[in-house]
Amino acid sequence: MSFAYDGVLLLAAVSTLKALLEVVSTLGGTVFVVILLLRVIWAAVSYFQSSGNSFNQGEGSFGTTQPII
Repeated sequence: MSFAYDGVLLLAAVSTLKALLEVVSTLGGTVFVVILLLRVIWAAVSYFQSSGNSFNQGEGSFGTTQPII
């Protein structure tokens, strides 16, 4: 075998490895962004649910009407 043939095989292997790593990296980034968005949405929903409950339970909150004395 010649050096040129070995170089072509090495280049093909490196190119294939690079393509596989790009696919894995893209999938990993996509999964990371999806998990991040889900956590942000979950935190926002939890925050608004807890703040809504505290307003409705407490006396003298802005959401209830108060009689004039």
